Amino acid sequence: MMINKKSILFRWIVSYLLLLIFILSFLVIAYKTIKIEITNEIKYANELQVDMVLKTLEPDFDDLKLAYSNLMTNIELNSLLNGNLNKKSELSKNIKSVCNSISSIVFSKKNIDEVLVYLCDNDMILSAHGYTDPLTTYEAIWGINSYETLNNLIHSGEYGRYIIFESEGKDKIKHKYIGYLQTIPINVKDNNPKAVVLTTLDSEKLNKKINEIVKDESEVTVADGSDNILLQTNRDIDRKSSISFSRKGGSGINYSIATPPQIYWSRLYHLKKVAWIMVAIIVIGGIAISIILARRNYAPIRKLLKNVNAGKPRDAKVDEYTYINELIADVITKLEEGKKLSEKRENQLEEYCIEKIAKGETEYLNGEFIDKFQKKLISYNFMVAFFNIENILDFLKGEANMREEEKNDMAKFVIRNVVAELIENEKCRSYFFENGIYTAVIINLPAEEDEGLPRRLRKNLENGFVVIYENFEITINGALSTTHEGINAIVNCCKECYDILGYMDMTGEDGIKMYDEIDIRNGYNYTIEQDIELAESIKNASYERAVYVINEIFINNTERSKITKEAVGYLVVNIVGTLMQIETDNTELLGRVEDMLKRMTVNEIKERLLQIIKTMCENKGEEVKKCDIGIDGKVMELISENYADVNLNVQMIGEKLDRSPYYVSKLFKEITGIGVADYIRKYRINKAKDLIKTTNMKMDDIAKSVGISDARCFNGIFKRVEGISPSKYRDMVK
Repeated sequence: MMINKKSILFRWIVSYLLLLIFILSFLVIAYKTIKIEITNEIKYANELQVDMVLKTLEPDFDDLKLAYSNLMTNIELNSLLNGNLNKKSELSKNIKSVCNSISSIVFSKKNIDEVLVYLCDNDMILSAHGYTDPLTTYEAIWGINSYETLNNLIHSGEYGRYIIFESEGKDKIKHKYIGYLQTIPINVKDNNPKAVVLTTLDSEKLNKKINEIVKDESEVTVADGSDNILLQTNRDIDRKSSISFSRKGGSGINYSIATPPQIYWSRLYHLKKVAWIMVAIIVIGGIAISIILARRNYAPIRKLLKNVNAGKPRDAKVDEYTYINELIADVITKLEEGKKLSEKRENQLEEYCIEKIAKGETEYLNGEFIDKFQKKLISYNFMVAFFNIENILDFLKGEANMREEEKNDMAKFVIRNVVAELIENEKCRSYFFENGIYTAVIINLPAEEDEGLPRRLRKNLENGFVVIYENFEITINGALSTTHEGINAIVNCCKECYDILGYMDMTGEDGIKMYDEIDIRNGYNYTIEQDIELAESIKNASYERAVYVINEIFINNTERSKITKEAVGYLVVNIVGTLMQIETDNTELLGRVEDMLKRMTVNEIKERLLQIIKTMCENKGEEVKKCDIGIDGKVMELISENYADVNLNVQMIGEKLDRSPYYVSKLFKEITGIGVADYIRKYRINKAKDLIKTTNMKMDDIAKSVGISDARCFNGIFKRVEGISPSKYRDMVK
């Protein structure tokens, strides 16, 4: 029976065959990809191993040349060679001194086997064994068959190079040696030097060092600058098919390694066999099963086709099932897409308009939207909350392919849903928008006055942060404004949130803060940011930055706006108060304030303050240089002494060390590689683990004993650090 090419049966079979082709193509691509990865892996491994071999052997070759350099500058040897000794006793004394020097070199350079000085005019050799003739020396050191080889090398005239030679020792086993041959004076070309120095290494020792580094079947070759092979391991491999890497050392030695790919491919042979078996099963069994199932599954389609034809005949050229499916799917899809698009546009427009309201740019909005927005309100009382995501590293960590932006969007989605539910529980309404890096929400409060509502909202949001951290491992900081009345006052709520987050950022505090909980100075325009920046500039001995802050304060208060003399006095007192927080024992500052306010103009007051600050910066500069040595140890000591204090944080440590929290945290992380806050968490969890192992204390008591007052927070921190909950850890160790 012929099969219609437009029928479902035919398409199923073709689709399955295409799937088979796709699988086979995928296997081919996978094979080539694995091959490339293996090649890259071998190259990377070769590079690492060559570097290790170079670092291990290079000192040995350097010692050969260094031993020669020590002898070349030896005063007794030069006197001996230049014939400056008149008496026999002096000659004997110098010979003995030179032999002792050679012994010292051999003793100090553990890698060197022998050092010989051949005196050309005397045909004698100086060594650590004494002053003897060449035959006696060579046979004593390298055996009876070594004289001819070494004598030829000494008189070869090819100096300033590395050499290799073999000798048969007393154990009747042939040994290979590497030597460095050079003349005194250096590089004599007329074959008539005063002396020839030979320093040697045992090749077997070098081979052992190489084998300790390179444990597979790779071939390691060590050659001199002229590509003469000095050492070579595993000479049986095929270098043409091998993957090689080489590097030149500072001593002129070339180090190379060649690795056959079969070493890595041999580990994947079983995978290859399994892949071929899978292909055979898919091709043979899959085709048969697909044909049988396709014919059986086609029966319901025939029934459905009869019903469709009864209502509306179809074109013979159109596939039966596709016709029905497309007819239904098109209608449903268009309805759903239209609905989603409409909702999306409406939400985007609403969020855009809310953002304009928050920025105080209501003049740009359509009056129709303002009216529509007002109709949704339950009152004209508003608060605003800002949320800043501090850490999402562990959020969705199982989703390796998810980009950072996608994780961030998902985290904001979680925050919006949790916060919206918490706000609605207090019979308030929420209107979210994105304000730069912050997720923000306008909270529309009920018309009935409730003085406790802001505090309850703060407490609910704080608990919500804990729940989000425990379930999603997202760390959040938040800011909650005071209550303001009127749509135009929403912008003031936002300003308060900016002030709160700026304050928290400078003090290093975490969690959620309300505007009336922080100390922001008003009046004569001396902000908390300026106070903190001035103090940090002096503590860090940054006079230039302090000058900038003082100039900015005086420009804002005396040039851009006019303030009274009394206000100037309060401003100066406040600045001096900042200085006295840094130097608490400097009581003379208060006396200077009174003198400045009575006798000086505003500019003179500013210059006097700058003189005082300059002196303080110079003093602090000397203190910082002395005190910051070992600051990591001081921080660790403070943490070990105060870890049980729930108030222990970067701010507290900075105050105890008389440094800004930001400076302490930055310097500690540069030294140890971990932030102060993370170190505190890990230290507390380690202490908690000890208590879990050695006591039967309740988890609440253990949490409090290590400085974590909230049991749920302790459970979340413990799980984040250790990967399991405290109770599961107790079950494991008990």
